[in-house]
Amino acid sequence: MSRRHQSETGWPGQGATLLAFGLLALFLLAFAYRSWAVIRFPYTIEYGEGPVLDWARQFARGGWPYKPIEGFPYTFSVYTPLYLWLSAQFLRLGGPALWGGRLISAGSILLSAWVIYALARREKTAQRWAMMAALLFLASPFAYRWATFFRPDALALAFSLAGMYLAYPVGEKTFAPRRIFFASLLFLLAFYTKQSFVAAPLAYGLVLLSQDRRRGLLWALGMVTAGGLAFAGLNLATGGTFFTDVVIGNANPYNLAAFLRFTGGFLALVALIAISAGGELLMEWRERHLSLAGVYFLCAALVTLSAGKAGAWENYYLETLAVMCLLAAMAWQRLGDRRNGGWATLLVALLVIAQLGLFLPGFERLGPVAEAAWLQHTAQIDEQLSARLAGVPDPILAEDMGILAVNDRPVAIHSFVYTQLAAQGAWDPAPFLQDLAAHRFPLLVLRRGAHADREGFHRFSREMLSAMEMYYACTGRVDGYELCRPARPFRAYDGDLAQTIRLLGYDVSSPGRAREGSGGVIRPGQPLTVTLLWQAEAVPAADYTVFVHLVDAQGKRWAQHDGPPREGTFRTRQWRAGDVIRDVHRLVVPGDAPPGPYQLLVGMYRPETGERLPVASGRAQDNALIIPWHE
Repeated sequence: MSRRHQSETGWPGQGATLLAFGLLALFLLAFAYRSWAVIRFPYTIEYGEGPVLDWARQFARGGWPYKPIEGFPYTFSVYTPLYLWLSAQFLRLGGPALWGGRLISAGSILLSAWVIYALARREKTAQRWAMMAALLFLASPFAYRWATFFRPDALALAFSLAGMYLAYPVGEKTFAPRRIFFASLLFLLAFYTKQSFVAAPLAYGLVLLSQDRRRGLLWALGMVTAGGLAFAGLNLATGGTFFTDVVIGNANPYNLAAFLRFTGGFLALVALIAISAGGELLMEWRERHLSLAGVYFLCAALVTLSAGKAGAWENYYLETLAVMCLLAAMAWQRLGDRRNGGWATLLVALLVIAQLGLFLPGFERLGPVAEAAWLQHTAQIDEQLSARLAGVPDPILAEDMGILAVNDRPVAIHSFVYTQLAAQGAWDPAPFLQDLAAHRFPLLVLRRGAHADREGFHRFSREMLSAMEMYYACTGRVDGYELCRPARPFRAYDGDLAQTIRLLGYDVSSPGRAREGSGGVIRPGQPLTVTLLWQAEAVPAADYTVFVHLVDAQGKRWAQHDGPPREGTFRTRQWRAGDVIRDVHRLVVPGDAPPGPYQLLVGMYRPETGERLPVASGRAQDNALIIPWHE
């Protein structure tokens, strides 16, 4: 090829490469800002940080976070201990602070990126391809988030990749005993950081077996023996609860639809990396020789199948993404070797630029200004919640356990884990339900809308939420949270609407109310709070509106309140048979209302037509249940 043609194809590639690296640098600046801001942030920013901080606190105090599943408090560690123990060393320095564990995560993500680069170079890829692959990993929304979470995943990933780096063949020497020993140690450390990180040793074992069956079997036996002895030692030290907690405690229900949704979302964000990695795998398959990186990817992809179990999230794709970036670098090198270097450079640079664009929808916020505003808003909420906790005796039940852990308060229940155990029949919730009935918790801190669970968090069973509705009343709110305290008992009632919704009880409160027969005597301008306790007998056919009317002895209406139950946070079409719902309506008696006996008429209707649900049983008037108003 002529020099002129090389120049024509080289300059576009060089310019696109500079642009790609420039954009990667911008993403890295955002990564650095986020990491610095969140490491210093005093509150949790992700649900899973709360329980992990709580378990690390127990290590810091000289105990174990592993305990029998049954018995109060309802919490135990579902993770192997290494990250918890390391984070605990930072907690010894400054109490229940998050910065130490987050610092470990950030350093681990950076180390993982370096190993991707080093492995790519070991595969003889050009420096620019190796750098692009490593920087793409750092630029991804997955690395961006998990570098700042007080969670074990990033450290486990770093151990796995570092172990693979040591195990990776160097030149003709495919088995170096010293390197393999330390690689095996790192694989074990990864497992004992988080037990789902088994792809790297599985991949290496398969490759070793294919090359030297005897040596591979000996290595596998050594790994199983060493890992088993460590497991047995931990189980013995914890009185048998280590096995129960990290094995049985992780027996969450599996949802194939959730797995497909997570996988589809992941692939949409990393589509061009996935295409590059897939191209490399296809070429290796055609050549009938899978590289160690190729086998590692297949094993990591196999592990991601567990992302369908309840509680899984994008962290199950971190290792897969790291290996895909490595395979992508190998594919780009292959492309450069087979085609004109200038055009290959241009194509890869454009691919990297386009991939950065695909990353953008994966970020919740774009830019340091939006991140700073979000952190400030989060801090304001947590500061208000912390103030509400002050002076409240333990134990407090908080759906977000982080607010308890950062305030050095005990965690009463890891509700998500116990909800999954109850769903699997591995835990009897009766003692917890009895605790709610006995008002053992002076305060509940719940997400507003937790009963509808629109996000599919599954942090409480419907049975648990129904018990909370029966025995606790919302007395305050902080942004998206409800603060609930023990409620006085309801007056029993037995009324039925359309054999679908039953009124179990009610409570009427107002200042200065006097008793007069079966009705209530009111004063003009008097506020009136009516609390209704509904129970679904079947799934309602529509979203109904509740009406509460105050009428006098002649049936004249003097006050009313109409609205969806629970102020719209749990609409009737979301109800299921057995659900119990506490529904509050506030009325104000007009100033010209005469004193005298009144009664309340309660029912439901379709808002689009005004048609009332018929009363199937109970004292009624005009398809409305009559509530006797008395002290």
